[in-house]
Amino acid sequence: MQGCTIINPRRHVGLQKLAALAQIAGSCLGPHETYKFVQDDSSGESALVTSCVRVLDNLELTCAVGQLVYETVRTHHRVYHTGSGSLLFLAGAWSRAALECLQRGVLVSHIVSGMSEALEVCSNLCRRNSVSLDSLDYSCSEHHHTGRHLNLKLSRHFCGTRSANVPPDVARVAEGLSHGCPDGMKLVLDASLAQQEQEEDKVFDVSKVLTCVLPGSPEDQSRVTPGCVVPLHPGQIALAHRLRGRRLKVALFDGDLSHSYRHLGFHRLKGVEHVSDKSGMFNEEEQWLEKLVKVLLPLKVSVVLVSGLVGDAVVQHLSRHHILAVGKVHVLEEFHSATGAVAVSYIRQLSQRCVGDGVQLDLWRDVRCDERTLVNIYTCRRSALVSVVVTSLLPGKLHSLEDRFWACGYRLHHALMDAAVLPGAGIPEMLCVHELHQLANKHSKANMGNDHHRRAVFGLMADSLLDYNATVMQNAGVSKVLARTTLNQKLQDYQRRMDVSLLAVDLHDKTPPTKVYDNLSVKLEVWRRALDLVLLVLQTDTEIITSVGQSACQDLMLL
Repeated sequence: MQGCTIINPRRHVGLQKLAALAQIAGSCLGPHETYKFVQDDSSGESALVTSCVRVLDNLELTCAVGQLVYETVRTHHRVYHTGSGSLLFLAGAWSRAALECLQRGVLVSHIVSGMSEALEVCSNLCRRNSVSLDSLDYSCSEHHHTGRHLNLKLSRHFCGTRSANVPPDVARVAEGLSHGCPDGMKLVLDASLAQQEQEEDKVFDVSKVLTCVLPGSPEDQSRVTPGCVVPLHPGQIALAHRLRGRRLKVALFDGDLSHSYRHLGFHRLKGVEHVSDKSGMFNEEEQWLEKLVKVLLPLKVSVVLVSGLVGDAVVQHLSRHHILAVGKVHVLEEFHSATGAVAVSYIRQLSQRCVGDGVQLDLWRDVRCDERTLVNIYTCRRSALVSVVVTSLLPGKLHSLEDRFWACGYRLHHALMDAAVLPGAGIPEMLCVHELHQLANKHSKANMGNDHHRRAVFGLMADSLLDYNATVMQNAGVSKVLARTTLNQKLQDYQRRMDVSLLAVDLHDKTPPTKVYDNLSVKLEVWRRALDLVLLVLQTDTEIITSVGQSACQDLMLL
């Protein structure tokens, strides 16, 4: 062993920080989510959260590892909208596994190669045991299945045929993906039905679904409606009444609608300084507002939709000229398709050919609620654009309810994109635990070369996955000791009978364990990102400790 590979495990501060930070994810696992208060000691303000993403949003993560964790989790959540808690938990569990390997004297290069190999084994195992949606068949009243043979059937009505109701088999697939949130999944099914009613050949398109939160109403008042439902500025209510029911022209702006906005990638001229006082700045903004109105009025634009922010001054100024401006509309492409409007970044780009026609609006709820009135903006042509209005009597719960809806929506979306699902209820993790233990025992018997390193790494990776399932059971009210005992017994039963259904974890949810499903692509991505995060921190710690470059030590495997 070369001198540069002798590592003091106590100095792997990055892995220790990652393991400590990941502890917040434990209570966010499984269908039994609990609400948590995150309080700011300096201001006294608090936030009500359920997901680890919202927890991280409300923490001040000043260290490098904390920022890396936040960016990793946020990036995953932005794409998949589900699985972030699992990602963070497994990153912490595998960090502890790496630290244990270091304590046992396993080289960094062997840890990296062993963990990567274990992940590849688990990924391939999931792919082999995934279930094609075309093969799903709910005609059987019992669902005893072995290996990859889980029988289900996806109705083609979901993907093309117009129907008055959501097909029952699709509803059951959605139920299996609801993960303890039946109300959120019901809204997803309502949204898919609304899209099918608007476009007969439309597959459920999550990119054409919007959410709008409405405090002050019971949660059972949440509903789906075609169109784009957004809150209005109080000063726009009278204008909305004036414009309702009329066929209107629309202009689309990509970015913020303000005099200071510059598009992404804009570079200011170097060496140029602008010297002005505040009055000059105000005059500049007023001139820009006048220019905006002079451009919009001749084009007879009555509605301006903006993907970014619209300031109060802009909203009020346009309202005085009977022009309704709405910000944070992230579906400009759909309005382009339905009206012919072309999105621009600056008012000087706007011309007659960029203006669309055929927009209508109506007050969705003509009642003041939290100083807001909701308006529904829709197109004369049929469109798959639908809005989900999420309601609650408790304003602090709205973001959590909204997050749960999106998690359900994206689970169904990913299942359709994958054209496959995984058996859920902890079965994939249990299969991986069994396989890794088998491989570890195999390497233990071989006892040659680097096999003993693989045995240690595989065993610790398996224990991490077992701890994941035990934590999910703990969140369902089972003690951690009883959970581990139950899971070990399931592994023994599976070893004797090789029946995958024996591995299912019963979380006392409304959905039977054998009818619970997971997303294939999401689970594989969660595992990959979690391990990438661990190995990156491990490698960074190693370089800090040993102070070596890529060619200084052959026993270091750089990522």
